[in-house]
Amino acid sequence: MRNSASVANRHSLIARVTQAIFPKVPDFHGLLYAQAVVVADVLDVLVAYMTTGDETHALHVRALEKEGDLRHARTLDELAGTFSTPFDRNAIIEAAGEIDDVLNYAKTTIREMEILGIVPDDTMREIAVQLAAGGHALQSGFRLLRDDPTGVAAHTRAVHKAERNVEKLYRTAIANIFNPVTYQNQIRTGDVETVAQALAQILDALRRREVYRHLSNAADELDDAGRTLHEIAAAAV
Repeated sequence: MRNSASVANRHSLIARVTQAIFPKVPDFHGLLYAQAVVVADVLDVLVAYMTTGDETHALHVRALEKEGDLRHARTLDELAGTFSTPFDRNAIIEAAGEIDDVLNYAKTTIREMEILGIVPDDTMREIAVQLAAGGHALQSGFRLLRDDPTGVAAHTRAVHKAERNVEKLYRTAIANIFNPVTYQNQIRTGDVETVAQALAQILDALRRREVYRHLSNAADELDDAGRTLHEIAAAAV
């Protein structure tokens, strides 16, 4: 019995010394991928909300955003507790934060729509579709990062393409809702009811512009996450 206990103690001591010298490195590939999965999920739900305006989808976005916060916090907690990382520490911080920012913008977009009384329109739905495409591309890129970093580039290009598509939709929408000719013709009539209608349309345009801006910001953060992912993958090749 004493010999068995002695062997067990030696093994325990060796294990502790080994752990102290060669600490286990957290799975940062998996942690960032887990965050990216939530982004893809939340953007899919955002598409559903922009298509139907159903409050159930709004609540689902909020729930996923909270889950994303927890995963973001876990990534940073694991980073704070280790000295060794498979790639640059700052890149982990940046990627984790950029992914989380996409979730925040998805949530605040819906919140703004509720506060301003905005019903989803075709432009919002089209932008959400592009965001979802970018979100799934980002998820695929993080999935490949560990075992196939050379395959990541195609997905980060897809993320960037989605961001450019969002930007085009955003600019077109802004140009349309703030087309001065529309309002000038109404105001020039001098008819009180027509002028009031024009002012109401201007106010609606201002409110919609706020929503478009949040969606555009989400695309920017998504693109930033894609760029960070690209840099991580390029350094691993």
